[in-house]
Amino acid sequence: MSGGTGEGSGAPTDARLSEIVRLTNLLADRVLDARIMGDPVDEADIEALLKASLLLSEFGQEAPPLLDRLIRNLRAEVAEREPR
Repeated sequence: MSGGTGEGSGAPTDARLSEIVRLTNLLADRVLDARIMGDPVDEADIEALLKASLLLSEFGQEAPPLLDRLIRNLRAEVAEREPR
């Protein structure tokens, strides 16, 4: 079935990329809130956000600001944990 959805073409349409950005923002906001409150964060949520970041990058889209902030925070935490 056609209709401009990008189905079968391998590349998401602008509308689908916009929806990926929207959903990524929502999940990033939820994860950041949980981290601020000290609540546990599901590894699957982090994995989904990292995959979304890679997908957006692959199609020339910038990561949403909340996702970018979360990734920077995670990198800083990993760097702090590494032995010196």
